[in-house]
Amino acid sequence: MKAGADQKVWSTQFGFRPCRSTEDALHIARRTIEQTWAHRNAKMHMLAVDWRKAFDSINPAALMDALRRFGLPEHVLRVVDSIYTGRSFRVKDCGVTSDSHQQNSGICQGCPLSPFLFIIVMSLLMGDARTSLSPGAQQAINNGSLWDLLYADDTIVIGESADLVAEYGQAVEKAGATYGMSLHWG
Repeated sequence: MKAGADQKVWSTQFGFRPCRSTEDALHIARRTIEQTWAHRNAKMHMLAVDWRKAFDSINPAALMDALRRFGLPEHVLRVVDSIYTGRSFRVKDCGVTSDSHQQNSGICQGCPLSPFLFIIVMSLLMGDARTSLSPGAQQAINNGSLWDLLYADDTIVIGESADLVAEYGQAVEKAGATYGMSLHWG
C-alpha cells in the first residue's frame, strides 16, 4: 500500500485501508440519510449488495488478470500466481480423510496478503461496473447524485433515482460475475 497502491484502490473503499474504518463508512451512510431527511422533498435510494461467499468465490485466473490490470509488477504476479495455482485440499472428519480435491476458487483466508488482493479485485470490479453504465448514469455520478460506498465486500449503491441505482446495481452484479462472484439474494 505504501508503494502507491492506496491511491489506485477504489476511492470509496473503506476496508483494509489505513486511516479508514467501519465507523467512517457508517458515518457517511448515516450523514447521507440525515441530509436527505433534512430536505423535505429529497429522495435517496440505497441498495445494499450482499456477495455470496465473496472471498471464497473469486476465480484465480480473474484475480491474476485484476492484479495485472491494477499494475502490480511481474515478479509480484509470479509470486501470487504460485500461491493460487494447483491448490488442493482434503477434509478430515471423525478420523477419516477424504481424497485430494482441486481448489478452483477463492482467496486464501488468513493470509495477510488476502485483504489487499480482495480490495484490488473490488476496485477493478467497481471500475468495470461504472464504465458499463448508461450516459445518464454516468452524468448522475459526475454530478454526485449516484455513488457507492464499500467496506471490503459490503457494497452500497446510493442515488437520488431508483432506476439509476438499479442500473448501477445490475452493472455491479455483472462485473462481479467476471470475477466468479455472485449476489446473495436471501
